[in-house]
Amino acid sequence: MAGSKPPPPDVPAFLTREQVSEVLRCSEDTVDRRIRTGKLKAVKDHRLVRISVADLNAYIKASKRWR
Repeated sequence: MAGSKPPPPDVPAFLTREQVSEVLRCSEDTVDRRIRTGKLKAVKDHRLVRISVADLNAYIKASKRWR
């Protein structure tokens, strides 16, 4: 929409399972498994599954093993 305002800063940005799989370079099935096991937090609204950017960043930070 032209001329629309951006969301307020306290509203988190959400990504789809497909977008998360592209960021993590894995399949959507792997993203689903990580959500089911509780390793990656997600919000489900009926059939829609969304992952907040903050939760994805927390998952990536917690998953780093290379030093």
